[in-house]
Amino acid sequence: MFKFVDGTRKRVKCLMSVLRSAETIGALHCGKSYLNENGWWLSQRMKQAVDAEQRPVPWYTYAAAAFLRDRLKPDFTVFEWGTGNSSLWYAKFCRKVISIEHNAEWCRKISKIAPDNVTVINRPECDSYIDEVLAHNVGSFDIIVIDGIERERCAKVASEAISDHGVIVFDDTDRKTEYATALSFLANAGFRQLDFHGMRPIAFHGTTTSIFYRSRNCLGI
Repeated sequence: MFKFVDGTRKRVKCLMSVLRSAETIGALHCGKSYLNENGWWLSQRMKQAVDAEQRPVPWYTYAAAAFLRDRLKPDFTVFEWGTGNSSLWYAKFCRKVISIEHNAEWCRKISKIAPDNVTVINRPECDSYIDEVLAHNVGSFDIIVIDGIERERCAKVASEAISDHGVIVFDDTDRKTEYATALSFLANAGFRQLDFHGMRPIAFHGTTTSIFYRSRNCLGI
């Protein structure tokens, strides 16, 4: 049973009222609509992060994914905390993806469909989950993704493991209270924060995906 707070119930009712309008549904489903072009309706039906062609995409905001896609290079190496469709998506554009997952069942599911350039590692224990990045050529990663459990602790280790030109992708940074310590740590470590607000696959609500970068970074920010 969901618990609605801070006017969420009213907002949901308002949204559903709008979506029930035949005219609105027709407009949103039309080929040129933002939601349709990005595959949001399909992701809603499938309950998976996919695009309009049913291809896997990250569960980031659409703006963040588009920004990254234009800047990914085939020689990039990616490390992820949090396995999923993002692992498959990065694999299409980058040389190598190492993805760490605490949930064994989810790890097995993604491993079965992952291409050869994706290594999925199950680490159910928190310390080994966080420290796994230190076992893989520290300083070699172009992109480190924080999108799993223990994000505040992962942020501190990520700053040690990232390459000099690397960037950190941190999802759900709109949860400012929850991740305040991590965001402050990265800022104090010399990273600047570029926020991408908006919708993402499946979800009705808006969220934020952030990229933390320094000068002369691999994305050319």
